[in-house]
Formats: sequence, structure tokens, C-alpha cells
Amino acid sequence: MRVLSIIAKEQLRLTEAPVPEPGPGQVRIRVAYVGICGSDLHYYFDGGIEGAPVREPLTPGHELSATVDLDPSGTWTAGTPVTVHPATLGTPIPALADKPHLWPNGAYLGSARTMPHTQGPPRTTCSTLLASVSSNARSSGMSGTTMPSQRPAAATRRA
Repeated sequence: MRVLSIIAKEQLRLTEAPVPEPGPGQVRIRVAYVGICGSDLHYYFDGGIEGAPVREPLTPGHELSATVDLDPSGTWTAGTPVTVHPATLGTPIPALADKPHLWPNGAYLGSARTMPHTQGPPRTTCSTLLASVSSNARSSGMSGTTMPSQRPAAATRRA
């Protein structure tokens, strides 16, 4: 599959990468749309966001919709439309039980705040991404992500 990465301020690189195979509790999805938001623009035009410079190739993007491509468990049928929650939750804090997005050590797709960076989804026709299927996701019809990002200004459609 093709992967577009930001490698430095105003520098992009298009590379080929193997199509990932889902592990236990994961499904592979085919990306349909990815939003472009302020953080993506900062990573490209500024080389990072305050306190989070691009230090290695970063595939941006964290607002996406897709279809299930492969679910080894058989829970999700190929072609099922899904949206991806971009956060991997961090360390639980009882006082913030109702706000898990604020737990420390969490991560978001397409973010340079972690090292190694938390990669976003490839944005090409053959895009695939591993997404974990949590019990909450099954009941809500949404998939969460195992790959450890704001409002879209525009959206891109796969070619």
C-alpha cells in the first residue's frame, strides 16, 4: 500500500508499505475518507506543534471513516462501514473515570507527541489500517483503534 508521510517542514514522502495483517482483537479496515485538521496543517507547514516536532516520518490524520476489510474473528462482515475513534486511552484515573480522553499516557492517531510517533492512516486507494474492536465498539457500531489527534477543515476521498 502507499503511505504519505510528513518528513519535515513542507516535505512529504510517498512510500510503499506492506498491507498489515490484523492481530488478536483487531480488524483491518479500508479507509474511505480522512479529515484534514489544524494539527495536520501545523505538522506540514510548521514542522510540528508546540512541544511536538516531527522527529521521524509522520503519517498524519485521525478523523476517518472506512469499511471493514478483514475481521479474522468473523464479528464484522467485510464492507461494514465504520468510523474510527482516534484515541488509545492512557492510564485510568478514578477522578477522571468519565473523561478517559484526559487520562495520562494516551495517544492519538497522526500525532508527533509520542516517540515513536503515532501514525495516522494511509490516504491512498489501497489504504488499510489495523483497528481494534472493543466491546464498547461492538455495542455502539463503531471501531476503536489500537494505533495510537480535531475538527476537519476539509476531507479527502480515496482515489
